[in-house]
Amino acid sequence: MDAITLTVTPASQANSLESGGIRVDGMDVGDANVPAGYFSATFGWFRWGIANRHGDTEIALFGNATPVEALAYFDANNYVLVDWAAADTMRLTVVVGGVNTTANWATGGAYFVPDVKSVAEARWTSGNCVLIVDGATVITVTPGAGINFGASTPNVVYYGGDENALQQVDAVFSAP
Repeated sequence: MDAITLTVTPASQANSLESGGIRVDGMDVGDANVPAGYFSATFGWFRWGIANRHGDTEIALFGNATPVEALAYFDANNYVLVDWAAADTMRLTVVVGGVNTTANWATGGAYFVPDVKSVAEARWTSGNCVLIVDGATVITVTPGAGINFGASTPNVVYYGGDENALQQVDAVFSAP
């Protein structure tokens, strides 16, 4: 048997460019610090362009039980999370002061279409938080006490994984 040489190149922004965006997979972290004043305690929004690399029914087949699409984060008690609760089920979670409110969207295969770009947006006000996909509101979460993050307003957004570089979604993210 002849010897072979194997060269492994670690992921970087340059070698993760794909289809007009940046591929987030493996142990990648796609984070963006939020400028002061961009989010307030009772209002904020973040959006992203996404081209998924797998279908809705395949989302959890890669070892991540609840892959994260986007997460606006301050700490474990204050965040807005868009993730996959199960195949064909996207979830929007709002946690304010440790109180968790969540709702699901049964996608029916309509969202995670491989290589088709969608635009998603999570937006909160003092009364509720909505997830908008390609212009349509698909989930509304209404916490009983409303939404007021106070001094614990999220200050970083993670795309394609969580704050611990886990639960990657394996997709290409781009400007909306």
